[in-house]
Amino acid sequence: MARSEEIDPLRADMQGLIGEGTSLSGEFHFQGGYRVDGKITGRLSCSSTLIVGPPGRLETEELHAASLVVSGSVEGTLHVRDRLEIAEGGSVRGRITLASPGFVLARGASFEGTIVMRTPASETGG
Repeated sequence: MARSEEIDPLRADMQGLIGEGTSLSGEFHFQGGYRVDGKITGRLSCSSTLIVGPPGRLETEELHAASLVVSGSVEGTLHVRDRLEIAEGGSVRGRITLASPGFVLARGASFEGTIVMRTPASETGG
C-alpha cells in the first residue's frame, strides 16, 4: 500500500500530451502537468509534473519544472524544484539543479552530467 503523501505522477494535475510523432521547437510554458511522447527542442517551463514517456525526447537549452519523470531521453540544463526521477530505460544528460533533495535513479536508467542539490536553509545551520 502506498503512503498517503506519495503522489502518482501519472494522475497528478495532467493538462496535456505532446503525442508521439510530434516535433516542436521554440519556447514553451505549460500550466499544470504534461506528458511528452514526441520531441521538444528549445526552452521549456512546467508549473507541475513533466513526464517524458519512453518515446519522448527533450533537447532543452533550459528546462524549469516542479517535478520531472523521465522514461525517454532528456538533454540540457535542468532546474527541478521538487523531484527528478529517471525511470528504467530513461536517459538524462546535462547539468541539473535541484531545489531540494529529491533525485531517484532507477536500475536500468542512465545519467551523465552534474547535479547540484540545494539543502533547505534550516538544515544548513551548525
